[in-house]
Amino acid sequence: MGPKTAGTRQRSTLSSFGKGGTKASAAQQAAAATNAKGKSALISRSSSASDLKQEKPAYTKEQLTEADGREELDPDDPTYDGLWDDVMKKMGMPKLKPIHSDGMNRIDHILRVFDLDPAYGPCLGLTRLERWHRADKLGDEPPVEIKHILETKQGTLDLKNSVLADKGV
Repeated sequence: MGPKTAGTRQRSTLSSFGKGGTKASAAQQAAAATNAKGKSALISRSSSASDLKQEKPAYTKEQLTEADGREELDPDDPTYDGLWDDVMKKMGMPKLKPIHSDGMNRIDHILRVFDLDPAYGPCLGLTRLERWHRADKLGDEPPVEIKHILETKQGTLDLKNSVLADKGV
């Protein structure tokens, strides 16, 4: 096989990944997905932490009635310090800010660890409070602080479901 044949083969391989080929590289696909403003259509990135916060959902009359008269949740309440220390140990983190935690407080982390802890049974198909009561009835001894969090106004309205509830799992 001569040098001319090898060059032809190399060019045909390169062209299959180029403009006219059927395959496109990841960089070409990403460039094609970029809109006119220079923002990627595949990945939306916000410029600040305030952009990451989700809008407050609209509550039904029943939800508001259920939450009415309940105590407000204070994430910095010293009642949760012991549980927070346990959560940090389970997460394998020192007492530093965990990664991917923008817009989250320690209550969000405490509930996430509760959701993902198999010691209290499955977290799908039940609200967090239903799961807590189920685990308590079975003698699994879930933390009382979790129940307290879930029985507050915010627990009833915003923290009712596990982290996997809306993920299609």
